[in-house]
Amino acid sequence: MASEKTASPVSGAYHLISSAFPRSSRATLRQMLIYAGVKMEADIWLGQIVLASIAVGALFAVAAWGFLFKEPSLVAAAFALGVATVAVSAYVQLTTQIDERRTRIERVLPDALHIMAANVRTGMPPMIALRMSARPEFGPLEEEIKYVTTKSLGTESFTDAMNEMSKRIPSEIFARTISLVAASLKAGGRLAQLLESVAEDIRETQDLKSELVTNSNLYILFIAFTVALGTPLLLAVSAHFVLMVANLQKTPIGASLGDEAGVSGIGMVISTPFSVDFVQTAGYVVLIVGNIMAAALVGAIREGREASGLKYAPILIVISFAAYFVVKNLVLQFLQSA
Repeated sequence: MASEKTASPVSGAYHLISSAFPRSSRATLRQMLIYAGVKMEADIWLGQIVLASIAVGALFAVAAWGFLFKEPSLVAAAFALGVATVAVSAYVQLTTQIDERRTRIERVLPDALHIMAANVRTGMPPMIALRMSARPEFGPLEEEIKYVTTKSLGTESFTDAMNEMSKRIPSEIFARTISLVAASLKAGGRLAQLLESVAEDIRETQDLKSELVTNSNLYILFIAFTVALGTPLLLAVSAHFVLMVANLQKTPIGASLGDEAGVSGIGMVISTPFSVDFVQTAGYVVLIVGNIMAAALVGAIREGREASGLKYAPILIVISFAAYFVVKNLVLQFLQSA
């Protein structure tokens, strides 16, 4: 009882924070948590993310004020960066969990349909056959089958139970399977034969998808190489060139020839349209945005969904920044000194 009393104010604070967001956003988040298999209330999850975002943003602001900058605008930008980092990380993690759960369910779905078809052939009712098809090796699919059958056993029809599962599993393949089964039951068709045919079709579709992904790996490698290595190389060369021109700008033309030519300097200087800081900042923005777009493109090629590729964005960003600083600070300086 004591633990419940101490936990209630915390959960109340989470609910108060989440109430500041629109109902539609909270409803979407609630559905995403169901898809991801997260057994946590949406308001509590959202409240924790908001508090974590504020805490990380405050740390970023303190670090910016104490070690890097003293300007309030830059400190505010650091706070916003910390908040955005936590929020985007939480969203990417949630979408990744949804994709992984969907993939696991679709992978074992043909086996579950075969087992269910075998149960129907033995004379079991569809609802019992569905429950008996649950196996521990099916992972999240077993959990959904047990949840739906326990909830609807004796109160809902088999079609309603399957529709309930389709609302909890974000899979287009599963939704199409449910519609075919529902149509078969209404038409009085052979359920076992239909389940076996659907299972074979799903397996063939998965094999074709795997072959397509294998054939597109070359394009994915090309995109990753261009964004993670090619773009940093070009940006590093551009920044180094602007830095060289800026250094020449400080020295009047002819100053080095003063002793030989008998002049003390012509006074002409070379001007650059952009500053070194602007070029470096623009390079950072290009690297971050380019890698995020490339990760989304990889997700679209592999899974057919842009959001599924966002998990690759941090890896690509780290590689591209490492390549940028290595080329800019080591390779180009070595070549210039040589």
